[in-house]
Amino acid sequence: MITSRMKPGRNTLKVNFDNKSPSPGFLFAVVLTRRCEMGEMTRSVKDLSFDEGSRRVTALLKGDKKKGDGDELEIVSEMNREVSLNCPLTMCKIEAASVGRDCKHLQFFDLRAYLTVNAQNRNLNNRWKCPVCTYPLRPEDLRLDGWAQEVLHSGKGADKVMVEKDGTWNAIEIAANEEDLENAMSDADSDDSEDAFGFNPALHGMPVA
Repeated sequence: MITSRMKPGRNTLKVNFDNKSPSPGFLFAVVLTRRCEMGEMTRSVKDLSFDEGSRRVTALLKGDKKKGDGDELEIVSEMNREVSLNCPLTMCKIEAASVGRDCKHLQFFDLRAYLTVNAQNRNLNNRWKCPVCTYPLRPEDLRLDGWAQEVLHSGKGADKVMVEKDGTWNAIEIAANEEDLENAMSDADSDDSEDAFGFNPALHGMPVA
């Protein structure tokens, strides 16, 4: 990495290329970046209202017809309609439900977990990808989903929900021993509704799960 070799002040970068017959298949580039703090990334996330989130869900469940020859309607299976209320990154209960602006699935994930994991990931090839579908997902493309937040709020005591084609949902109850564990974890986390990045779902007009 070039960054580790940089010194304060002016730096000169010299590139030597010894290949006598350069191939058009290679490209050398230097990208100037700056450190982005968590608070700044959180503020760049836009809100998706309950109605907007509901319309997104019903559109996905109905299936959108793609343009071009030989069009076929997208089929959404029963498995696609089952949504976990635990984050796919941490396997803990989601607090701030987020989705990708261009993602085509119902499953959502926790905003804080997503930002934390990616900010600490040094593998540039795997950073900023949706944890559900691996589609490229920068902080500015994240959406705080009001519909998903309402699902969390109404689905307390449930591990999953089944989403109907009209955007409504029904809770899938968890086993008693799993519920006891979930309650214990919830009690331990109930002291602070605002996370380390200064994000509080209630400030966005969303119900807190």
